[in-house]
Amino acid sequence: MGSPEDESGRFDEETLHEVELTRGFWMGETPVTQGQWRQVMENNPSHFSKGGDDCPVEKVSWYDAVTFANRLSEMAGGFDGRLESFHSGHLRSPKGTSRLAVTILPRDGRPLA
Repeated sequence: MGSPEDESGRFDEETLHEVELTRGFWMGETPVTQGQWRQVMENNPSHFSKGGDDCPVEKVSWYDAVTFANRLSEMAGGFDGRLESFHSGHLRSPKGTSRLAVTILPRDGRPLA
């Protein structure tokens, strides 16, 4: 976790260090799409909606994103949808990018196969 000292655009607090994951989780491979948002929220707030359902949803407030994650949890039954944290997003997000992504965790702490 963190970044090498010679990486361009690195912040001082990004000390490279090992992290041990203690339980399984599912992380979406892509940002939340407009189609996924529409299925859960029954609307599409995106300005760039002509691109189709596979385009990332945008123009979403933090409160709307939390509501999305909570509704997704209700739909998933037995799992919790959470907004991706800064640290989990660093596992795969290029510097300077911003996107809505949700991580799915089992409620009972059981490992994911």
